[in-house]
Amino acid sequence: MKKKVIIIGVILLIIIGLVVLYKVTRNDTLISKTKIINGIKFSNANIEEKNGKYVFTVTVTTSNKSTLQVEDFDAVIYDKKANKLDALTGYIGDISSNSKKEITIESNEDLSKAYEINYTLRINND
Repeated sequence: MKKKVIIIGVILLIIIGLVVLYKVTRNDTLISKTKIINGIKFSNANIEEKNGKYVFTVTVTTSNKSTLQVEDFDAVIYDKKANKLDALTGYIGDISSNSKKEITIESNEDLSKAYEINYTLRINND
């Protein structure tokens, strides 16, 4: 009987340890979530601290059949409580069908609590 109690206790400790490990290591952010706006896909977004600044990178792709003339975009960054941390502007320029660009923008603001990014495009409609 004593061995059964010890075995059950060890199993419970292992389960609790795995749950805690999962909660600590999971990516609890919407930053890297892929978003598509007006035919432009924003993916692989990432924010890293480098030399006292925060560096935002995102991959921009399109599957449109014609070249899009994108002037620029805004990336508004929020924390978990929907507080605005910063608004970044990035330049895309003309982007042809099935092409990909990686955009990098530096920020002096503390983006360590970044949780979600909302994008707004400005497309040249000449």
